[in-house]
Amino acid sequence: MNILSIGYTKDLLDDKDASDTKERMSYYSTYLSNYYVIVHTLKKDGFQQRMIGNNFEVIPSNGWNSLHSFLRILKIGVGICKNRQIHVIQAQDPIFTGLAAYFIARWFRIPLNVTVYGTNPYDSGWLSESLKNRLVAFISRYILGKVDAIQVDGTKTQTILSNHLRNSKRIYLKPLIPPDSALFYNACGESVRKEILQLQFKKIVLFVGRLEKQKNLYLYLDAVYEIIEDGFANVLFLIIGDGSEREGLRRKTRQLNIEANLRWIPYVKRSLLPSYYAACDVLVLPSLYEGFARVLMEAAMAGRPIVTTDVSGADDIIVNGESGFIVPINNKDELKKKVLVLLNDEYLAKRMGEEARNMMRKKYDYEILLRKQIEIWSELAGNPS
Repeated sequence: MNILSIGYTKDLLDDKDASDTKERMSYYSTYLSNYYVIVHTLKKDGFQQRMIGNNFEVIPSNGWNSLHSFLRILKIGVGICKNRQIHVIQAQDPIFTGLAAYFIARWFRIPLNVTVYGTNPYDSGWLSESLKNRLVAFISRYILGKVDAIQVDGTKTQTILSNHLRNSKRIYLKPLIPPDSALFYNACGESVRKEILQLQFKKIVLFVGRLEKQKNLYLYLDAVYEIIEDGFANVLFLIIGDGSEREGLRRKTRQLNIEANLRWIPYVKRSLLPSYYAACDVLVLPSLYEGFARVLMEAAMAGRPIVTTDVSGADDIIVNGESGFIVPINNKDELKKKVLVLLNDEYLAKRMGEEARNMMRKKYDYEILLRKQIEIWSELAGNPS
């Protein structure tokens, strides 16, 4: 079986240590005759075409700008399809790469599979964020309505797309599980906890993620202020991540006069990240929208209780009230209330964390989910050898 994929995975083109993506896609190639991956890149990136193994070819588009890159992707894709029998084309998103893949797939009458592993174009939170999102949603919805199959990572996303699209029988659910799961299952947070708490604090509430509007951290800081005012000045609120809202969030922290209870860490090496999860008492995700936030998986594997908004992926990890709490999106009072429940009840917090870890072990197996990708392609291609 020959597969052509179009995406953004630049880490396939460098010589750094194997990333999650590189490891996963290399695994796929072992089941394929030929695996071609076109990567959207710009000329200034300086990437060169490379082979990974004997049958996994990665080709940078190297456009002068995004439009030129798009045209280059079309040219490269057409050239591959003319010279090889491609059984399935896969696109990483339903907008830029999806549009390019759509033209190639229709020209050669090849089954097209598009992944929606971020936000979907019917998500009200994503649509309300900007005019740009509302405009590109038209392209995304059009492409999703024309493809042969859609691949998603969260049950909520699957349900929303099924309700809007006629090709709902071809919406496959396949989450992306970190290959380094053992690091999280076996994480020890004692040294990190001791370093962070010192003698000033007793508990840690953790957020991990990009500092962007999507994460709704301004509302979260309002909840933090009220939690501290309710008598929890001994709690440290640790924020790991960086992004465009960093300065705005710092200003708000000063305005609320909660700087003493906040600690910001822009970046933590992935090999060290499990210890930070294991060190915390509660993991909070206050987002307006998500695809399937990896932090939910990582916190669950580390056995931490979670308070998250009702975004896609939340109910795949959490049974509300048993392995964590799912609260309405943009509801500060409920977010605060559930964090306080866990801060007040150590036994409940421990039990919920254990339940979350058990659910991860039962539902998600890395090897099984890797093989499911091959099964999806085989079904779309008509089960070729």
